[in-house]
Amino acid sequence: MQIHPLPAGYESLSHMVNHLKSPDTFVWPLKLPTGDIRPPRARDARTGTGFDPDPDGGEDAPAPDAPPKLRLAG
Repeated sequence: MQIHPLPAGYESLSHMVNHLKSPDTFVWPLKLPTGDIRPPRARDARTGTGFDPDPDGGEDAPAPDAPPKLRLAG
């Protein structure tokens, strides 16, 4: 597993590598599970609510009557 040195609290990559290679540094072993591991399925919260992501059936939105007047701030 590789980590970025800055969020880990090191000044640079070489500083992190030197610290981790030092015999005085204890590195916790990572025990990752093995085998066929699958992430949990995401459940769609909209299921069964009657939510329609495209209520107009794909029709174009009506164009505005006049373009908005834009001004520069300041």
